Amino acid sequence: MAQPAVAELIDLLAIAVRGMQAGQRIPSEHQIMVKCQVSRATARAAVETLEDLYLVRRVQGTGTFVNRRIDYPISQSRAPSFHGIVRAAGAQPRTVLAGKGISPAPEDVGSRFGIPPGTDALRLERLGYIDGFEACFFEEWFNPRAVANLDVALRVFESVAEAFEASGFTPERTEWFGTVDIAPAHVCTRLGLPRNHQTWLVESIVSDVDAELPLMISRAWSRLDQVRMVFGASAG
Repeated sequence: MAQPAVAELIDLLAIAVRGMQAGQRIPSEHQIMVKCQVSRATARAAVETLEDLYLVRRVQGTGTFVNRRIDYPISQSRAPSFHGIVRAAGAQPRTVLAGKGISPAPEDVGSRFGIPPGTDALRLERLGYIDGFEACFFEEWFNPRAVANLDVALRVFESVAEAFEASGFTPERTEWFGTVDIAPAHVCTRLGLPRNHQTWLVESIVSDVDAELPLMISRAWSRLDQVRMVFGASAG
């Protein structure tokens, strides 16, 4: 249980943080110590508690910033679009390509796509940002039977869902599974997390509604302090 001085400072800082914009830098521990006339240990404990409550996010070597955790619904009724879901929550999305290549699809991916073992398929790695902060890391395989020209659309559209639509598909999340799990080391690095850190893990299949054809199989890791996954009933 927090000491009285710490609890009082937490309440004071929480009120101030809630009145600030997402991504805005908050005062340093030293500035809090001087302004509020508390010890450095008290200032540190208060900021750590705000971080535990997902009200702030500390970025090593940069500072501590106001954090806004958003609800991220996963269901068949919501378009499988990172950009669309983040915008609907009132936040600003951005994705950048972290890796791209054509390689033999793993056996489990190939069986889902209905392609022979070892068939080459497009694989993307993307890093998703919410309000300027790293939030999600995506590993995605694309069905070569359906999306042979997706590369062309992705040169124009940052959003994979929008690229699907531009290619004439109606994408829908038809199967998914979500849990909290320890992320792989390379994912923790991409998301700015320490090794062996827990994240949301969501595995999905996105299909074309009309053709009932699988388009993409994805794994997505998301920071717990950036999103709260809200799962609907799975159709799969």
